Amino acid sequence: MLDHVSFHAVIRYLERVLGFPVNDWLVGKESIGEDARARHCCAQAGLPLAYVRELVLCRPVLAAVICGFEQVVVRVDGFAYVVRNGIVATVLTERMRDEKIGLLDKLKEQTRPEMRRQMARNGRRAKGKNKSRNRRMAEVE
Repeated sequence: MLDHVSFHAVIRYLERVLGFPVNDWLVGKESIGEDARARHCCAQAGLPLAYVRELVLCRPVLAAVICGFEQVVVRVDGFAYVVRNGIVATVLTERMRDEKIGLLDKLKEQTRPEMRRQMARNGRRAKGKNKSRNRRMAEVE
């Protein structure tokens, strides 16, 4: 599962969540690959790369990765984890994410029961769409 966290996400996790001075560590290292930069940052922080990847894959993020969503943003503890095609692509602060998409102070906070109701509603809608698609396919055959 650890390979579902990109090297870029590891660097951003060290910088934004753990608060390490990653930009200072990467001065003069622009020419090396992302994987080498992530390994260098982890070595500077004194943390193994695998351990940092485990930290990134907290329970909600892991659930999004396992589900294999094409693109989803998981918000946990004031940070937004961007998951694309089952891989954690980057880690943003919520403010950065909201400013980027123009939703700062416009997002609706939902309680757990509200989220569960909405997920169930979406599941019922998808189930109905699949039934109608199956009926059309049966008519064609």
